[in-house]
Amino acid sequence: MKTKLVKTITMLAALAVLSLAACAPAAATETAPQPTQTPYIIVVTPTAVEATATSIPTEAPATPTAEAAQTDEAPKFFRDEFEGDLDDYEQTLWTGRFGKADVYLEDGKLKFRLNAMYLAPYLTYEPHTYTDVRLEVSAENLAYNDNHITLVCRYDEELGWYEFNIGSNGLFRINYYDNTLVKGHVRLWNGGSTDIKMGRQINTIKAECIGTQLSLYVNDVLLKTVEHKDLKEGRVGVGVSSFESFPVNVDFEYLDISQP
Repeated sequence: MKTKLVKTITMLAALAVLSLAACAPAAATETAPQPTQTPYIIVVTPTAVEATATSIPTEAPATPTAEAAQTDEAPKFFRDEFEGDLDDYEQTLWTGRFGKADVYLEDGKLKFRLNAMYLAPYLTYEPHTYTDVRLEVSAENLAYNDNHITLVCRYDEELGWYEFNIGSNGLFRINYYDNTLVKGHVRLWNGGSTDIKMGRQINTIKAECIGTQLSLYVNDVLLKTVEHKDLKEGRVGVGVSSFESFPVNVDFEYLDISQP
């Protein structure tokens, strides 16, 4: 009886040990709940973006070269065939009434239309002044012979200018307009030439201002050279004058400004 009781106690103890062993792994695997972790978020602020952008090296804007800038400047020596506009010219009416003289471009020609007596509109090239210069025009007289077709050099509104005048009646003049003492024209030379085509014809007129020498050519023939020393430099231009007969209509096909 005692032996049977001992076996029973022993079996119960063994069962208890087995039960504890079976429960131990489950207890070991069970862990306490972990706190939830907030995921990492990378935020790129505008400041960081701007800093990155400005840190990239960029090329400096190209500056215009002297050659490129020169292309925008009005030329000094050139032939104007009057296909564009008159923006680089200034018109001055030295005698006569405003509204009676009309100067404009049409059909590739510079046209002077004078509809009163004693008109003298001049057109001067404004961008540059010249010391020594050669001027040439092709001018057609379309109305009365009583007129002057004029080339101007060393034009200065305060001091005066030199002018070379051809009349379609065969006469010519070289004048100095003195705007300081005389306040008018001083005749340096006048004469006539059969080389001037009279009437409604075309004449090629050339004037040279070189140092103190003033030379006038018509149709490639030298008419006269005179000496004068008062004016050193100034602008250049063309003009047309009427006298007692009008209308005076003159067309210029081109104006050539060149170095002598």
